[in-house]
Amino acid sequence: MLASPSPRTMTASACTPETAHGAHLFKINRYSLYRDLGVGRLIESSTFAVGGYHWCVHFYPDGHSGVTKDHVSVFVELKTKNAKARAVFDLRLVDRRTQPYAWPNPSEIDPSEFDSCDDNSACCGFLDFVEKRELKDYILDDVLVIECNIAVIKFKKADVQTTKTKFEVQVPRSNLLDNLGKLLETQEGADVSFKVDGEVLAAHKIILAMQCPVFKAEFYGPMKNKSKHNVNIIEDMQPAVFKALLHFIYTDSLAPMDDLSPQ
Repeated sequence: MLASPSPRTMTASACTPETAHGAHLFKINRYSLYRDLGVGRLIESSTFAVGGYHWCVHFYPDGHSGVTKDHVSVFVELKTKNAKARAVFDLRLVDRRTQPYAWPNPSEIDPSEFDSCDDNSACCGFLDFVEKRELKDYILDDVLVIECNIAVIKFKKADVQTTKTKFEVQVPRSNLLDNLGKLLETQEGADVSFKVDGEVLAAHKIILAMQCPVFKAEFYGPMKNKSKHNVNIIEDMQPAVFKALLHFIYTDSLAPMDDLSPQ
């Protein structure tokens, strides 16, 4: 018999953040007029919206500070007042001579925390974005284009998924062979008999046929025994030996050999 199953309740939930992606092109015309604008002086894009927040791009043609005066600096600023936002962003100079730009996989970019309540946290970007001498590769017809991609991350509460109750069934050790041994011992339902040296031993045709091809041919084959009494005479064998044979057929194990004696 199988043991009664013990129920195990399985619950699950899934937390999937939402992302709102937007892009903005900041085009600086007549860029030559912004050369030598001065360290720390910036050009600001118009405000654009992504993910329910307002943003803008800051571009420093001569660097944000003295240590980066040989570079241009670029930042993204959260313009929404008294707001905090988590986002991944990507800034690049557009080379209009090359193929269209493919934004990197957001999973490859670390998220940034923007806080417009803190002047030091409202902007994120790059102090040494590109060396100024490399800008000539991106300026075409005295126009420089900066592309800003932003993916705003919004967290949601976990959604409860389908709840299932699973049953763990503990399967006990098989007692089939023990039961077959008891069936042979009690002879309940026996339908065939063997007369061995005057002793009659009862058995079950189907079990003998299942385990032994010789018995299968005798009981169910073309030459099956036609006797109505189903009594088979076994000659030249001790009853104990035949009992041991039946025990092995029923249980796949050897019976004790104490009863065996040489004739």
